[in-house]
Amino acid sequence: MKAVKTISNFVATYNDFERIFAAFLDRAEDVARFEALGQTEQGNSAKTLRIEYLKRSGAFGFYCPDWVVVQVTDGGEVYWVMETKVRVWDGTVDKDMVAREWCRRESEVTGNLWKYTSIDQSEFSDEYTTFGALLWMRALKASSERHREMLPVAQDEIRRWKEEGRR
Repeated sequence: MKAVKTISNFVATYNDFERIFAAFLDRAEDVARFEALGQTEQGNSAKTLRIEYLKRSGAFGFYCPDWVVVQVTDGGEVYWVMETKVRVWDGTVDKDMVAREWCRRESEVTGNLWKYTSIDQSEFSDEYTTFGALLWMRALKASSERHREMLPVAQDEIRRWKEEGRR
């Protein structure tokens, strides 16, 4: 049996999507290690990252992301705080915002690059071989229709510049 790339060799998942996502992370070529921070269907979790924030109602809340993923890039390791979403709930935008701010502060304090992203089940495919490819496709899908329409034009222009020796 092959050991997974997690820190603890144990992946606590809550649903089928998270189990499929964990298998993807385990085989992704650019993932050094990852950890599931969510709970199992039985409510068990050995690890939790709790980010306190102020809800729009004025009450304090805690956001507990699902994953920490360490991606290996040409520029070094990137630490990703991640959420896998089966459905979007009220307050999701606020949680995303507080997670991005937490990552910004963590990057300043540790000197490591921390980023936040969420992956919706509807945009996920386990056909990618790298985590970076998944992120790139997510960014492409999230771009506006105008940008998507411009992409082939930009690629043609870049190809022509290369042929002409320009950069």
